[in-house]
Amino acid sequence: MMAVQFVLLVIIVVSGLMFYSRYRAALTPPPASSYNYSKAEHFLNQEDMQMLQAIEDTVGDEYRVFAKVDALDIMNVKVTQDQPYRQALTARLKGKKLDYVVVRKSDSSPICAVRVRSGKPGSPLIPDRDAFLSEVCAEVELPLGFIDPEQGSAARLAKTTVAGMLEGKKPAKAAKPAEAKETVAEVMPPQEGSSPA
Repeated sequence: MMAVQFVLLVIIVVSGLMFYSRYRAALTPPPASSYNYSKAEHFLNQEDMQMLQAIEDTVGDEYRVFAKVDALDIMNVKVTQDQPYRQALTARLKGKKLDYVVVRKSDSSPICAVRVRSGKPGSPLIPDRDAFLSEVCAEVELPLGFIDPEQGSAARLAKTTVAGMLEGKKPAKAAKPAEAKETVAEVMPPQEGSSPA
């Protein structure tokens, strides 16, 4: 009986020490020394640069294009008296990124946004990561288009998607990977000599 109590006491003490060390580490974060951090080699990879250039060529001088924009930078949570509810709404948008955002140069108002699909099929148990952003963008009337690089040249798809949104066409809806080909076909006009999908 005494041995069991001793083992339980040791487990409690070790757990307490582990908790305290983690708590203390959270309160005193490591210093910002050159040993802890380094500058990224590139802000955008080559494919991202090509898509950015294609979108910039499409929108012309009237608009600016920004890459890797936080959703909270272009969307506001409406004022509510319920502070926990407001915090929950903000938390849902926190960390959500829009790969490209087109804004009007004259007043910096957002015109449309683009998300690039990762190409990795999601688990059926996990909700589509783009579904929530699609709903919010529809609610705030910000056209949101999707690009699936596996469907062809990402730069060409970016150009076609943004051109379609600027012309007032309905942007592609968030689709599951099996539906992605149809989604891209909705936004892209058929090419000469190709048969419809």
